[in-house]
Amino acid sequence: PFREDSSDSNCGKGLQLEDLPPRVVHRFRKEDLPQLGSSKIGLVDPEAQAKEVEENDPGKHIGKGTSIGEAVDNGFAHGLVTLGEIRFDTGHIHAMLWYGFTCGRLCGNGGTVILEKKNNVWGIKSRCSSWISQRPGSESSVLGE
Repeated sequence: PFREDSSDSNCGKGLQLEDLPPRVVHRFRKEDLPQLGSSKIGLVDPEAQAKEVEENDPGKHIGKGTSIGEAVDNGFAHGLVTLGEIRFDTGHIHAMLWYGFTCGRLCGNGGTVILEKKNNVWGIKSRCSSWISQRPGSESSVLGE
């Protein structure tokens, strides 16, 4: 479902979003994947993939002597992308989408993007409510853009 991020009250400010029908969830199917344009995208069970992310956490492998580059590349290869429901404005010119990517405890980022349709092509207009994983005790893990 669409995720409202209350940490950034300006996210989507000024957009008149369509109402979301209650209890409607859209899901990708395997036959939808070719339309996404990447042979590297696959649908997974999120709980099973979370375990795979944990097993391939770059921090664990670096601690065992794997080079940083190799550990991070492996972490990315086993990462999990999560997409929220897209919310359109009433004119279907703008859309909001929440996304997240995790590849370990200190490996991930996400946020909300505002998309805009120009000449029948969707592109990123702005980003808000961005986050990046950081070690505990460092600066805030939520970055406003």
